[in-house]
Amino acid sequence: MDKIYQIFISSTYEDLIMERQEVMAAVVSTGNVPVGMEYFPAGDASPFDYIKQQIDQVDYYILVLAGKYGTVNEAEGISYTEMEFNYAREKKIPIAVLLYKDIDNLTGKQLEKDPVKREKLETFRKACKNGRMADFWENRDQLKMKVKDAIRNLVNNSPRSGWIRATSDTLAYNANKVNKKMLDEEVELHYESSLRSFGLDLSLEPKPKKVSMANILGVLSSVLRVPSSEMAIDEALNARYSYLEKSTIDDIKRRLIRAGWVKVELVNIDGQGIGNAWTLTPLGFQIWANLPQN
Repeated sequence: MDKIYQIFISSTYEDLIMERQEVMAAVVSTGNVPVGMEYFPAGDASPFDYIKQQIDQVDYYILVLAGKYGTVNEAEGISYTEMEFNYAREKKIPIAVLLYKDIDNLTGKQLEKDPVKREKLETFRKACKNGRMADFWENRDQLKMKVKDAIRNLVNNSPRSGWIRATSDTLAYNANKVNKKMLDEEVELHYESSLRSFGLDLSLEPKPKKVSMANILGVLSSVLRVPSSEMAIDEALNARYSYLEKSTIDDIKRRLIRAGWVKVELVNIDGQGIGNAWTLTPLGFQIWANLPQN
């Protein structure tokens, strides 16, 4: 592709945790940027207000639905997943729907047992297929393949502006203006208050309260230039900033992925099985290479 697209991934959550990881990996493998609840920072805005802001900014929307209806918003009488779908439709975001083929084959926590919610799920599944692209999946490998097919079909049938890849001086200039703003963003740092962190922090210098994303990218570049585990990122951040709270580290990771500087892929790690590998994207390498030297 000549462009990079932001793609919102919508689904119920608890029954599709592993499936969402596969979907995110599939989006990243196509050279695009996934947007989903995993990457939402904590903040003062209400969760659905923030979701609407994200949907407003994406190029495409992919709904993955299996045997659960999801948490119902009492005021609206429908699930948050259906609210996301309705909002994307209202905003005329091109939509692809991936439905589990036969939900009667699901068992346990994967299947909606509440008769009211089961009826709402059936109605939602029918509405999803009405007048738009829909496909069916039965396992995670198939789902990953279907996501790639859906992205290809969306791009071919519903062209969007996306982000132009910086392949010329003019495009590089425009891309750098956008990334300059992201690099200047500051992250508020919160530190652990445990005895462990105090005992291991021998520095007499005061800890910074805020730090720019440019600084963070510089700190993590040695780790992210090769595929690394999530733990390696945590250790690099804690080595530099002396034991950050998990919420701060998670915020940093979300920002890196949302900026398109870092990608996460499922890989087979020798002796450990399948795991996530984090590394710089081509854009991330470009941004890192142009960071001022300290």
